[in-house]
Amino acid sequence: MNKFRNLIRSLRLINTINKFWIVVSIILRLINGLIPLASLWVIQEIVNGAHQLISNELLSFKPLLILLLIQFSLSLVKSIIQHIKHFFNKYMELKLNYILTEKIMNKVKDISYHNFEIPSFYNHQFRIQNNYGHKFLRPIQSSLDALEIIVSVLSYTFYLFYVHWILVVIGIVAFLPTFLVQSKYGASRFNLMKYQIKVFRETNYINSLFSNKQSLKEIRVFGLAEYLIDRWKKLINTNNNEILSLLKREKKAQTGLDTITSILYGIASIVIIYLLKNNKLNIGSLVSTIQALQNLQSSINQVSTFMASIRESNYYISDYFEFIDFKEENKVNKLKSPKNMSPFPIQITNLTYQYPFSSSPSIKNLNLHIKENEKIAIVGENGSGKSTLIKNILGLYPSTNGEIYFGSYNIKNLREEDLRKHVTVIFQDYVKYQFNVKENIGFGCIEKEDNMEYIKYAAKESGASTFVEKLPNSYNTHLGKLFSGGIDLSGGQWQRIAIARAIIKDSPIIILDEPTASLDPSTEQYIFKKFHEISENKTVLFTSHRMASVKIADRIIVMKNGSIIEEGNHKYLMELNGEYARMYQKQANWYQDEASMEGANA
Repeated sequence: MNKFRNLIRSLRLINTINKFWIVVSIILRLINGLIPLASLWVIQEIVNGAHQLISNELLSFKPLLILLLIQFSLSLVKSIIQHIKHFFNKYMELKLNYILTEKIMNKVKDISYHNFEIPSFYNHQFRIQNNYGHKFLRPIQSSLDALEIIVSVLSYTFYLFYVHWILVVIGIVAFLPTFLVQSKYGASRFNLMKYQIKVFRETNYINSLFSNKQSLKEIRVFGLAEYLIDRWKKLINTNNNEILSLLKREKKAQTGLDTITSILYGIASIVIIYLLKNNKLNIGSLVSTIQALQNLQSSINQVSTFMASIRESNYYISDYFEFIDFKEENKVNKLKSPKNMSPFPIQITNLTYQYPFSSSPSIKNLNLHIKENEKIAIVGENGSGKSTLIKNILGLYPSTNGEIYFGSYNIKNLREEDLRKHVTVIFQDYVKYQFNVKENIGFGCIEKEDNMEYIKYAAKESGASTFVEKLPNSYNTHLGKLFSGGIDLSGGQWQRIAIARAIIKDSPIIILDEPTASLDPSTEQYIFKKFHEISENKTVLFTSHRMASVKIADRIIVMKNGSIIEEGNHKYLMELNGEYARMYQKQANWYQDEASMEGANA
């Protein structure tokens, strides 16, 4: 029942896009459905007329010529209708694909970020992203095509019943088994696709590694190509074998159906010969009856195929609506906050967060108070919970337990767009947008994306202007190598573009999640110097592995196993001689050893 309801929903959606498409499609198919009956009658009269002309029973060939012109006209009308149908169908398919893809992107935009930590959700999203315009339209097209064929079937049935009722029975007998086989294997194809999607994603990922400049560099250096290609081949071959196995079973069943159809056709041939022998058919009727019988069986098979196609397509439609209708548990209705909302202080109380399907929490009963204009560094070994804490503060992950307040507002009641007005962030894996420089900077505050005064100011403050203005088209230069004509940047240059993106937003809170992890020490020093300059009257939270860079913080938070174990400024923590002092000394010793080795080599 749900699947049928989703089919009705898809029909309503199509109707809202173009109300006339269904009406025009029905009219065109009704005309097309009646043409075969007219064609049968014309062919019958042409054959009889030709026979009479050869037998000198027909004195003029003019009636025969008129019949031939009518037949050619019928063929031309059918052909024109097919072209009109194809155009309207393509128009609707493209329009649907546009609207459905937009709906998917809006759903992804609105859904909580933590859902993307769930593999089954990721698989579902991946599964529905391929040409849904065609899949949505197919059941409607199949229904309309079935209507056209049913009109033709009724026409053939009427004609054959006029000849002999047994011919109608023979033609219809083949319908049921064909429909059952098509329905069974339509469902099997969808279930196989659903089962294979995980493997399909992995093969796509491996394939993408060979088309990405960064990953291809490592593949060559480590000699991974053969291993990855072999892994891809195994996965592809497994999927292909499963597809071929299903297809083999389906074709065996269809071969059996073809055998039954041939036997029935043989019985019909005996009936036709009997009628011809008893002078109940003339030569024209014989030709038309044979053609009508063949077309009836073919049409009935088509109807069963279309009906099975409707059922199969309905699985895809239901899968789409299941994603669009996905509702999150415990989602709170969020109210718009006032324009003069103050996000300070930031108060985190007994915060606990556990990833989906994880056996233990990543953040455990964490408490933190952040004052306005305070500069806080968060340090800890890998897996200590630094980045998870940042994602909780940003509202990307909802707390399992505990509360986060921005001023007097609980983050659970804050709309995402209201929170984003007060916060800007640079992640370790910040996006290198394959667009021009102006867009790369302007994406930090989309309202200022076309304001070159703000763009240039942000570029100057971040230090990006020193190289941007030397690029071939300055701020209109396309960045990255994904598209032709793009210019790639160094790691440090990309980092300055990301900083400019943060500057243009001019938020009171800046969050930096390992922003310099991939940079050399001198570039890192430059970046932090810039951050220090631009964040003078702002609240800053930043995570870092490099202990030398956190000394500038007003307060340093040391995390381990999801909890805060130490807290204070650099001097206090060094005197405490705990985890922070151990980490700092470890890195200091490493730098000293490296300097000693360089001195010895010199």
